Amino acid sequence: MPKRRYGLFYLDVKNFSLTNLGLTWQLTIKKGGTMQEVKIGDWLKEGFEAVKSDVTGYALPALIIFGVCLTVVGILIVGPLLCGFYFIIFQRMKGQSATISDLFKGFDVLWDALLAWVIIFVVTIMVSCIPFLGVILSLLAGVPFIFVFPLIWDKRLSFIDAIRESIKLFKENWVNLIPFYVVASIVGALGILLVGIGVIFTFPIYLYATACLYRDWIGLRSPTINPK
Repeated sequence: MPKRRYGLFYLDVKNFSLTNLGLTWQLTIKKGGTMQEVKIGDWLKEGFEAVKSDVTGYALPALIIFGVCLTVVGILIVGPLLCGFYFIIFQRMKGQSATISDLFKGFDVLWDALLAWVIIFVVTIMVSCIPFLGVILSLLAGVPFIFVFPLIWDKRLSFIDAIRESIKLFKENWVNLIPFYVVASIVGALGILLVGIGVIFTFPIYLYATACLYRDWIGLRSPTINPK
């Protein structure tokens, strides 16, 4: 498919085919001479393979997070638990060991993760109250914050600095991030169709894909194993 120009952007959709997840889709965005790749299919496939290789190691942390969400107080600690889940994923990307109990390492950044989560939660609720478009916008409200928890954990940024940096990256790359977020979120939510419980298998795939996005765009603090 030929490239199409949109202002300063060049959009090239290539390598479209059906795979294990039903999609291999790569967007290449050119802005100011710099190429940024959104390898949606590759990242989802990497997440699928990771979860398939250790179902328990990914499904149980997801189950804990969703279980916590069933309580009012528990909702407040989702942020730290997400940071712990990213730690598990990052460790395995580096070829290092990680256990289910490492989910609670997110409490090492308790206050920053908690405050970031509360802010994101409140923003999402406020956006959902917008007449007519509230529901649609609330589903996309998480896109500007997609890097917040990886930044808090991996770079040890404060909650406000992580939010600012994530929003900055979103403003610079919104054309890239919105398609990724939509497709990855759909995959992450597919498990709901399996009597709801399937989400503990599909949510880790979504989170792993976002970790791949972070790894390839921002980079981890230490070298990682190159994905196959």
